Amino acid sequence: MNRFFKHIFCVKSLLIFLFALVVTITTNGQTVTNGGVNGAPAANSGINNGNAPGWSGCGFSPDLLDPSFPSFFGGNTVTVCPSPEGGTWLGVAALGECAQTTITGLTVGNTYTLYFCGASFGTGGIYNGSPSMPQVCVGATCQTFSIPMAACAWNPFSMNFTATATTMTLSVTHPNGSNGYASLDDFNLVGGCTPVPTCVNGVCGVTPPSCVMDSMPILMTNCYNTP
Repeated sequence: MNRFFKHIFCVKSLLIFLFALVVTITTNGQTVTNGGVNGAPAANSGINNGNAPGWSGCGFSPDLLDPSFPSFFGGNTVTVCPSPEGGTWLGVAALGECAQTTITGLTVGNTYTLYFCGASFGTGGIYNGSPSMPQVCVGATCQTFSIPMAACAWNPFSMNFTATATTMTLSVTHPNGSNGYASLDDFNLVGGCTPVPTCVNGVCGVTPPSCVMDSMPILMTNCYNTP
């Protein structure tokens, strides 16, 4: 009988922990607008055409891609695998192509981590160099990432930024120089940790979940880099 009650207590503790974790994640309230770059149809200049709601062009003609259309004219150099998030993703060539969206629900002064997945499958033609070198910016904070061309490889990346406004612009630019073509998807962030009590609904000893997601968000674990 004691084992039965201990089992019930453990299950209850686990459920309370998971509930607290979900509440913590959802009540932080920071959102990357269409972070999955989902839309239709995949097309050359698909971002400029408004095919991915929430995204717009900020330089030349950024593309909306999927496995059947993995570059601006549909070609590829190495094997293409679907994005870990599924659906469509962003494609930018190293001629200054740029796409942008927004991040909302930020708290001014708080530091956040932006996570995303990146790949480089080549084009089978021009802008076929490796590595691709896209630059990701949130407001005035920018970082350049190196994405080597590799078959079926979606790699995880991240960068930190401090909020200077409650809504900020997230932009992705592929500057001239690398001669590459970059694929990016799954933009997400967790930040602004709010402390939670160690005791939840009278059950103590539960690991506080407030910052668990800052070091490893759910989407981040979906990125893969194996053929």
